[in-house]
Amino acid sequence: MIAIVKSKKIAVTAAAVALFAVLLITLTVTFAGTASASEANGPKAPLFAEYAIAGGGFGGGKLTVTLPEGHKAYEIQPYWAGADGILDGYTPLPKFKTNKKRVVSYNYPSAMIVPEAATELWIYTRDSSGRQSAYCYVLKLPEGSGFADPGTAPAEFQVISDIHITTNDAHIHNLHFGTVLDDIAKVSPSSFGLFINGDMADTGNETEYENMMKIYNARENVPPFFMAIGNHDLYNGTLEEKTALFLKYAKLPDGSHPDSSHYDFWLNGFHFVFLGNDNLVNGVDTTLNASTLEWLKKVLDSGRDKSRPIFLFIHQSLYDTVAGSLPGQNWNGVQNEEGFRELIYKYPEIIMFNGHSHWIMDSVRNICQREDHPVIFNTSSTAYLWTSYNIVTGEHQDGSEGYYISIYPDKILVRGRDFVNGKWISAAQYCLTGYTNPVGGGSGDSDSVSPGPEQTGIPISGPENKGKGAAVYVICGVICLLALAGGAAAIALSKRKSV
Repeated sequence: MIAIVKSKKIAVTAAAVALFAVLLITLTVTFAGTASASEANGPKAPLFAEYAIAGGGFGGGKLTVTLPEGHKAYEIQPYWAGADGILDGYTPLPKFKTNKKRVVSYNYPSAMIVPEAATELWIYTRDSSGRQSAYCYVLKLPEGSGFADPGTAPAEFQVISDIHITTNDAHIHNLHFGTVLDDIAKVSPSSFGLFINGDMADTGNETEYENMMKIYNARENVPPFFMAIGNHDLYNGTLEEKTALFLKYAKLPDGSHPDSSHYDFWLNGFHFVFLGNDNLVNGVDTTLNASTLEWLKKVLDSGRDKSRPIFLFIHQSLYDTVAGSLPGQNWNGVQNEEGFRELIYKYPEIIMFNGHSHWIMDSVRNICQREDHPVIFNTSSTAYLWTSYNIVTGEHQDGSEGYYISIYPDKILVRGRDFVNGKWISAAQYCLTGYTNPVGGGSGDSDSVSPGPEQTGIPISGPENKGKGAAVYVICGVICLLALAGGAAAIALSKRKSV
């Protein structure tokens, strides 16, 4: 009798637990259903992602993303992430369109490096209105994927372009240039030079050069700057007049002035070469005469060491090399480019910077790497940006970008910088190898430049969706188990009572 009473109490308790669990399930399923309904009105998170990453600190390779049926995603937006979530101090990786497909991919260049703190990729989607998915797909990187910090560089300099200083002190272009100088003073106080790749004066007016100097002289702890001439610098006057004005403000390391817009110098053991314009065509293009190309060959041969980089600056780009010059974009601009291209391709140790187009550093082919050819960089602009994400010929985008160059004995880091937000541009972090630099006892291949390691094609994937959804489903599972256990206990005890 006593046992029967005890069994009744246990059965009632178990039944109460089961009932409570059922109520919790109802509430939980209602919450999950509400979240799902909300997500159903927006873009869905990816189902799966795979990244054939190069490894060894390099991020080159293909990212492939698989989306669910009816995903409503217009574009994919990946972020580098670590233990504390999306990495602070880095911009998002380049977004890319789905074109209404379920499986889409993006190729990262072989020289791109992974931030040291990155252990995951968080991959979101966005719809055409810019609304981001409620959850993301988390793709875990192999251990040690981050590029190990090599420490303070023995030599540093910066490269920017198209600053477009105006006669208005309050103009955004002028303010952006001041922000650039402040950033350099903070991030690279030991920099030995700032290299500006043309279009200093927005309309070729001397007041614009004067304003440039006023902004520069108002700062402390900024490096000396050196300039290549751009097409805007040649506006509103003859080629001779505007070249003379440029040379008035251009300086060599010893403080003297070059005697031509084509000039070169050695600084800290490195060779820097600047190309100008022999004839401005259509207001935008440069012409390099045969005599200029002869001069360039002599300059490139002077003191040549095939394992040491030659830094070459020319405002306009060659066709189909970097962003802005690709087919349909129409912002290349070297008139007689065949001779120039043929010449520089004989010097694969050249690292060439082009401005002019303002194309953002998130663009496809921001870096142009081809075997046994110079490495070429799109240098973007500090004044304003241009993007072909929606229109092949490009459209305006606010912003200000440039490069920090860090030279080590055996490698060169080229790091894209978002000056407005004070962040590193995730897809524009590069490591070039194969050099023996005069800054220490490094080693390198003396016959060719190897811009990055071979991609090993390691497929990696992540099993989870980041967000509350996964937690809800786990809770549902636990509660279901409690309910089943409670119900089973009640039935068992009921049977015991009847016996």
